[in-house]
Amino acid sequence: MSLLIDTGRLRQEPEIVRGEEPVSSLDLELGDFMRSEDALQYDFTVQCVSNELIVRGKMQINIIYYCSRCGDDFSKKILIPDFFRSYPLESNNELINLTVDVRENILLALPMVAVCSPECRGLCSVCGVNLNRKKCKCRRPEKKNVWGVLDNLHLSREMRGLK
Repeated sequence: MSLLIDTGRLRQEPEIVRGEEPVSSLDLELGDFMRSEDALQYDFTVQCVSNELIVRGKMQINIIYYCSRCGDDFSKKILIPDFFRSYPLESNNELINLTVDVRENILLALPMVAVCSPECRGLCSVCGVNLNRKKCKCRRPEKKNVWGVLDNLHLSREMRGLK
């Protein structure tokens, strides 16, 4: 696993750490509505300053989502341009694992509700056809005014709390 930083091998000046990490090593629990398309790509600058390891940089991963409106699969790149972490050091030779913080940043960058596009029309509520692909021929039931009953309600002043 290359998300391990060996502080004993670092010099005083910043060092670049680049690479790819298989998604399987990140223990991402993406659920039934998304899956990773390929490996995590990262580009970090690491440096020991005083008694801390400073890690900053960017990372990206492609995710395939299941659209919440229409049910189609679509791919989207998750880019985290401002990864930054500080790890306290107790000695000059430590092995720091970035996996937990990397995983947390990826999970926080995922959308709460994945939609293939803002213009997605979803599925017909009657026949289930994908309205992005074709127009359905369903007759839409007439919308009822559920509050209309209240408009026809005639209350006396006492019942309304007015005197």
